Amino acid sequence: MQIKKIIAAAAASIAALSAIAFTAFADEYATFCFDTDASISMFQSYGSTAEAGFSASIDEQTKNDGSGSLMLSENVTEPIAAENRFGGLYLEASSFELDSFAGCTVTMKVMFDKEAAKLSNNFSVFTDGIVWMTYDVSNQQAGQWVDVALTVPDNAQNTRIGFSIPVFELYNGTVAYVDDLTITKPDGTAVANIGDQKESSQIEVSIGQTSRIILLIVVCVIIIAVIAGVGFIISKFQNRFTE
Repeated sequence: MQIKKIIAAAAASIAALSAIAFTAFADEYATFCFDTDASISMFQSYGSTAEAGFSASIDEQTKNDGSGSLMLSENVTEPIAAENRFGGLYLEASSFELDSFAGCTVTMKVMFDKEAAKLSNNFSVFTDGIVWMTYDVSNQQAGQWVDVALTVPDNAQNTRIGFSIPVFELYNGTVAYVDDLTITKPDGTAVANIGDQKESSQIEVSIGQTSRIILLIVVCVIIIAVIAGVGFIISKFQNRFTE
């Protein structure tokens, strides 16, 4: 009788774990997946982007997830005055029907290009307004995807979130890649995807999640079978010694 109770408890535990895992595999899409050009239209440029030959495009070869990432590049053909070595892209809170980013959290994946890192110490993600906040991806982390997260204080009426591009002398190439950018409101809800996700990407994600769920179910079945087998053997031994 005790063996049956143990098996029943184990099965219930596994079922509960399966439910939790299934919830974890639920569809969650970033505010910006950078699969299509639709995402780029939401950004505004600032600073010396013309002098630096700055450009932003979708790159389908280098990506953290989905079908692409935001590739930030420069083409500096002649020396730039020190006072003009700044620039980049930013998002306005009003684009998301928000008065400001106060209390919001922005997360993303960033990869600083190895070649660009040879000429600069860091690539910066920032939020601008009453409180200036920045997250620097150092050249020591170049060539790998880095998790970046910034949370704007509740009392800071910051209206911009963006990227500060290191401007070089005589450089032509990629500076950094950005992927899976998510803006989470103070109430914990994420700003929905702006529609830049390709259908093929959705299918790939669905297949990946289904495979994991099937694998989990198979593992659960095997575990239950093993527990049942052990219980059966123990039960046989108990019956033999009690006869």
